[in-house]
Amino acid sequence: MRAAFIDKPFSISFIKDAPEPQLSEGRQIKIKVHTVGICGSEMHAYHGTHPFRIPPVVTGHEFSGTVVAVGKEVSKFQIGDRVTAEVGVGCDRCSLCKAGLYNVCKTKHYLGSGNWSGPFGEYIIVPEKVLYKIPDHVSFEVGALIEPLAVGMHAVRSSKPEMGSTICVVGCGAIGLSVILAARLAGVTTIIASDVSEGSLAIAAELGATHLHNATAEPLHQKVEQLTKGLGVDICYLAFGNEHIYDEVLDLTRPGGTISQIAFMNEPFLVDVAKIQNKSLRIIGCNAYVSKDYHIVCEALKNKRFWDLEKMITKVFPIEACAKAVKMVEQRDTTVIRVMLQFR
Repeated sequence: MRAAFIDKPFSISFIKDAPEPQLSEGRQIKIKVHTVGICGSEMHAYHGTHPFRIPPVVTGHEFSGTVVAVGKEVSKFQIGDRVTAEVGVGCDRCSLCKAGLYNVCKTKHYLGSGNWSGPFGEYIIVPEKVLYKIPDHVSFEVGALIEPLAVGMHAVRSSKPEMGSTICVVGCGAIGLSVILAARLAGVTTIIASDVSEGSLAIAAELGATHLHNATAEPLHQKVEQLTKGLGVDICYLAFGNEHIYDEVLDLTRPGGTISQIAFMNEPFLVDVAKIQNKSLRIIGCNAYVSKDYHIVCEALKNKRFWDLEKMITKVFPIEACAKAVKMVEQRDTTVIRVMLQFR
């Protein structure tokens, strides 16, 4: 099969003869990939710094495609269905999985890592239990955004914003924009979006942000103080973060408020925990999603309650141009939201 293959760090190439995965269990489903996004996880794999997407690997995890074969025990899907999937599978045996927290299962397996070939390849195999149908009117390109949309949905559901809440979203990449969409769906009407890119902020406004903050122009806490009359935001979502930003959001979140940490932060750093205690702040770590988040996102797409999602797609490359696509992401142009690969 065709694939974008990372053979070693900083080396990705198009190959025509990657091993094609085959069904081996009754509840497995084979999918022909149509579109796959290049997420930060794939870039970490490309750099050789990801903890489990380790070269040599056919990676990828944000995808859409079509069912081409089903195992004998599959009951909910058939050949021709347009689908996407959750990309992590828990063990189903541990106490976390039994409590519905399979997103933090210690032995969770991830698509696009180890011996589980990912959607940078033309075909993938997934278990039926993690598969979801894409609404008929939704394009394959938008279908490949369902995974990051579920991340944003999980963050919003975990933080439980109330009607009338004021929130701040730090970082307006694909995840931050997904938080904005999920927050609007939850009824939040005051959304401050912060980023260094005017282009990203413009998209944030089109997707539902009500106030914009360019981090190169003024400190974020000043903007928040002006808008909230000094009280602070109810919830701050960290879709990007470092030590400076973390310290700042401790100041700009109101007493009794919530900080939702979604971004993966590579290095440990110092945090003034006295601010957490003195202000009775609640800090939530958000790891991926669970099935309910996928169901809500798919239902919202079905009922057209999300809009302008195409604006999150910066460019789509044919799979043969995978090296060029990765280079575009590598350049870290602030106008880039999501670059995708496509099997045409």
